[in-house]
Amino acid sequence: MAFEFKFNADMPHQKAAINNVVELFDGFQRLDTEAVIMADEIIPNLPDGASLDEEWLADNLQAVQLGHNIQFPDAAVPVRGLEMGSEADGMMLEGVSNDSHRAPHFTVEMETGTGKTYVYYRTMLDLYQRCGFRKFIVVVPSIAILEGVKKTFEVTRKHFQELYGVTNFKLIEYDGARLGQLRNFAQSQYPVVMVMTSQSFIRASNNFYKETNRLAGARLPYQWVQETRPIVILDEPQNMGSDRAKEAIRTLAPLFVLRYSATHRSGETPNTVYRLTPIEAFRQGLVKQIEVTGISELSGLNMPQFRLEEVTRNPITAKVRTVVVQEGLTSEQTLVLKQGDDLFKKTKNPAHQQLFIVNIGVATDDEPGFVRFSDGEEISTSDPVEGSRTEVWRAQIRETIQTHFDRQRRLQKHGVKVLSLFFIDRVANYQGQPGTIRRLFEEEYTNLQAKYPEWKGKAAGKVHKGYFAKKKGKDGEVYSEDVNLKADGEEAKEAFRLIMKAKEELLSFTEDTAFLFAHSALKEGWDNPNVFQICTLNQTVSSAKKRQEIGRGLRLCVDQQGNRPEELNLNILTVVANESYESYVANLQQNYKDDGEGAPPPPKKPSLSTAKRRDELFNGEAFQTFWKKLCQRLSYRIEVNTDELVQEAVKALTSAKYPQPMLSISKGQFVVRQYVLRLEKVIAQDAVLMLETRDSQTVSQVSLGMTTTPASQHQLVLSLGADLGKHKTFPAGDPRRQHFRKFKLQKVYEQYGEPRVKFDNEVEISPSEPFWMDVQVTAPKEKRDVETIAEAQPIPDFIGRAAAETDLTRATLIRIFGELPDSVKEKLLVNPEGWTNTFISTMRNVLADHVADRIKYHGGHEVFSDPADLFAAEVKQPQRELVDDETGKGLYDRVQIDSDVERAFVQRTIHDDGENVAVYFKFPPKFKLGLPRVIGNYNPDWAIVRLGEGQTRIELVRETKGTTDESALRFESEKRKIRAARRYFEALGIDYRVVTGETVKYWESEGPKVPSPLAGH
Repeated sequence: MAFEFKFNADMPHQKAAINNVVELFDGFQRLDTEAVIMADEIIPNLPDGASLDEEWLADNLQAVQLGHNIQFPDAAVPVRGLEMGSEADGMMLEGVSNDSHRAPHFTVEMETGTGKTYVYYRTMLDLYQRCGFRKFIVVVPSIAILEGVKKTFEVTRKHFQELYGVTNFKLIEYDGARLGQLRNFAQSQYPVVMVMTSQSFIRASNNFYKETNRLAGARLPYQWVQETRPIVILDEPQNMGSDRAKEAIRTLAPLFVLRYSATHRSGETPNTVYRLTPIEAFRQGLVKQIEVTGISELSGLNMPQFRLEEVTRNPITAKVRTVVVQEGLTSEQTLVLKQGDDLFKKTKNPAHQQLFIVNIGVATDDEPGFVRFSDGEEISTSDPVEGSRTEVWRAQIRETIQTHFDRQRRLQKHGVKVLSLFFIDRVANYQGQPGTIRRLFEEEYTNLQAKYPEWKGKAAGKVHKGYFAKKKGKDGEVYSEDVNLKADGEEAKEAFRLIMKAKEELLSFTEDTAFLFAHSALKEGWDNPNVFQICTLNQTVSSAKKRQEIGRGLRLCVDQQGNRPEELNLNILTVVANESYESYVANLQQNYKDDGEGAPPPPKKPSLSTAKRRDELFNGEAFQTFWKKLCQRLSYRIEVNTDELVQEAVKALTSAKYPQPMLSISKGQFVVRQYVLRLEKVIAQDAVLMLETRDSQTVSQVSLGMTTTPASQHQLVLSLGADLGKHKTFPAGDPRRQHFRKFKLQKVYEQYGEPRVKFDNEVEISPSEPFWMDVQVTAPKEKRDVETIAEAQPIPDFIGRAAAETDLTRATLIRIFGELPDSVKEKLLVNPEGWTNTFISTMRNVLADHVADRIKYHGGHEVFSDPADLFAAEVKQPQRELVDDETGKGLYDRVQIDSDVERAFVQRTIHDDGENVAVYFKFPPKFKLGLPRVIGNYNPDWAIVRLGEGQTRIELVRETKGTTDESALRFESEKRKIRAARRYFEALGIDYRVVTGETVKYWESEGPKVPSPLAGH
């Protein structure tokens, strides 16, 4: 049986998207051909002089939107009336026309893989049957999308004929070299759609606006189109948002515009009439579930690396990936460079000394972008990648091929052919020499082939093809594939035909090609239902690009007859990423957040509140005397015992863990979870909340330890000041603790007779206004580390780098290295950069501990600082960070706090002792103790003057922590600063102590912790 795609005309989400557009014109009387025919037999959508009444449209729009929100409350659309923004009303293209045009835009949001192109074709036919509209233009941003639009029209033709009885629905592909087709478009009495790339009419110099002898009469080509008053469909409008693109679209003189995409830009969704969100698409089983295998380098800084990723225009800059040295530690980072930059100043990498950027070249049609250095060396965007990144690529390719082979075994009996898609960084790494990616693929394919007999006889060179699009010719016009490929070889032509046009053939078992390689051409607009693996060998930094890439494989698979198998658990898309699973999913989730799908949202700018200084305390003797003492500056002496330091260092370095050159392979499933938080009622100052949780999961994934989880509801009571993320009903490890960590109940009040609550991240809810939040949850996953082959690597000057970071002499550091066991030294040869980073960070910690335990202060002298410089009369702080001082002894009437521990210290500890306090204040952030550089500056927490017996004053400095057990503090740097600060304040004669929010007798001294540090007293 010949392969033929099958379509279901009764998919509820597709019918809703179609109906929501068509119902915008409810009440419109259908126009017959005779009613609209014009001069030269041009047949427009609406007669000349007639228009769509905007009030009538606004009423219909509101009805459609309200109906949608009732039917799909989980994907509600905003109801704002008819929006006529800059995209809808403005001038036509400069240099073409001085006229303006006004036409409404309507937005349809459909997740990738759910039939967007199918939907807008059916919408055209519905509009034709119900309203008589027959002239449609689809505008696409690229050749790849154009080919996809043409292919969908071809494979749906028979389906639409059966569904609508229309046999003369025609598609015209606009070609600037064949302008006579515009007459056919304008004069057609049957429904017709013309497909254009945006580049073909975005400039006044395009053929679309030039006189031609191919069209009779005085009209220019674009005027034939204008007079039809076409309905314009923008496919992926986020790629057509420039002012010039908006002008060009208005120059088409559309009757109205429909915008279809899964990834609309924020703020560019006028008059949304339908939304199908990612979570609903996952939940309804309309797209494949996603699992991610992340392959990341645990230590890969040993090879000298300098990689030119991109050269940009306006201004001309070069984006490079290289090794940067910060505080003696190396890391791979992306830098943006311009001509004249000193590379060493940017990277502090000794390998980059005396290297300056002398020229940056932008890519041309024939040459890649490049950077030239002062030593005459030149690198380009087409240079092959060497070193450890190749090992990551090899591991990714191996994982993808093995997953492909295993999945094909499982799906063979269902008649499903499996495809894998590789996104590569540079075309030269596949097509050029040495063609690193092609070589790695063929090597790994051949190695794995022996384990899978069913692949015997299929040579590596026969199972993969690549498509790398060209976009325009010399005159700026965008051409079809025939012109595009004139200069290419037969292999490229065949790859283009198979990948872009012969989708049915590619899905057949008779075609050996199963592995596809692409650069940037296969983004929006191209997909294939049987792509089950996507391997990202490129550096996909943009989260939007990640979402576009996985969209190429979201569509549900089909068998050899074009039918979709019934078993849902067949539809799993595996993404093999060149970063960790956690990193990939977090970045992907960011795009859903950016599109309004993700959460928790970034906190809005918090409400500011003012803390006022109490001048009677500020000018009082207690504060002024204490402040003068605090402003004294001490000198210090550090008595380094070199022998002890060496032994401490050797002990720490011997027990340190040194990284091995490893690849980490982690696997898990991408699941979107939706929370709906509602306020049910308020009882006194307590909020009764209902939290509904629903996951996007639709099928059991036993291999990942996952099973279907139904929607759940959870009622809970939250008291004023309590943190929802720490609610007692959320067990330890519950992801809700993280997702709601910024939801502290700040305010309970009533508005318009309805109770409302406000959280300290500015989110407000009421019974009628719930809060929706979609988040990514990490599914159970497997993780394994794979050791890479150790190769001889250059040894960095670790002694020099450590000396620069610690101020220790090279002699001392050489002595330390010399006393290390041979087993530790040998690890330097295996992973030099990883070993060096560990050596420097360990030495820094050992030295800091040594200094903190031996520092001695002496010779205090007054360096008076005007307190008014740090304690302003009024200070504005976020409302959530201020608590009222009820003792009357705070230097300000409201006290700034940074944690719940500090809140408890102020509201309980200080409050309960208020009658004995003369004055207290929080140290301002600019007040720092000048501790040695290796320890770092220190900003203490609280200063308190307390009245003792006989009204004597006791001056106290208190550091608030969650525990008084300093060994339990999380960071070693915290412990060191506390030890050094204790010696500092003791030298000043000020009592210093660590307390918690529960310490009752906070004024009591902690007893001697260290011997007296004062010298000469």
